Amino acid sequence: MRKKQMSLIFLFIFISVLNLSAMETGDHAGIGFFSIGKSRMDIAALNEMLKKANYPEFKNPDVTFGGGGYGFVNKLVIGGSGFGFLKKTMAARSDSFTVSLEGGYGVFQFGYVLFSRKYFKLYPLIGIGGWGMALEVYEKDVSTFEKVLEQPRRGSKLSAGGFLFSLGIGTHYLIPLSEKADSAGGLLVGFFAGYNFSLEQTDWKMNEYDLTGGPFIGFTGPYMQIVIGGGGGLFTDNK
Repeated sequence: MRKKQMSLIFLFIFISVLNLSAMETGDHAGIGFFSIGKSRMDIAALNEMLKKANYPEFKNPDVTFGGGGYGFVNKLVIGGSGFGFLKKTMAARSDSFTVSLEGGYGVFQFGYVLFSRKYFKLYPLIGIGGWGMALEVYEKDVSTFEKVLEQPRRGSKLSAGGFLFSLGIGTHYLIPLSEKADSAGGLLVGFFAGYNFSLEQTDWKMNEYDLTGGPFIGFTGPYMQIVIGGGGGLFTDNK
């Protein structure tokens, strides 16, 4: 997904969470977190084309890293998260080329707290956002700047992206470091799991030029994330 689209999504998330945290009535809180987990990618068609062209195939699923934040007002949950996998690079064609794949996705999410007891919460989440991936193929025998200028056709970067819909469930527990009668703040641990659906894919591009005949890819499949972060707020159910 383009950087501009990702920036707009997370700007909206940030503003939404701030607005929720500013409310002064009812049970409201905010959390922020870092996450590590796994997300399955829909890259079977891409691997098939790579294999035909004598390139190595990419493994699936892959480890993802990311983060996010949510605001809680009474039972309402609103916020978002984003995840990406580390760039994977492999040698290809008798070690004369390298092929790499990188990508990620981000979603705006909302949900409803099904169960809450003191600092523990359980809530389903619905998300909408976007995803993007980039495939790079480069010749390894590039030793000087002058060689690149003389023969610039030494590699290509192909990219694709689209919209994403997600269904999931989240749970977290706040470990209070500061606690008052009706408020607390501290460290947070949690777990998220669900399923992503890639709704649409844009055409493959190379340097902003459209390419035809590319394989369908995406992030359709299950995901799970372990989260660590912090949070705090006012809690009417502080028992």
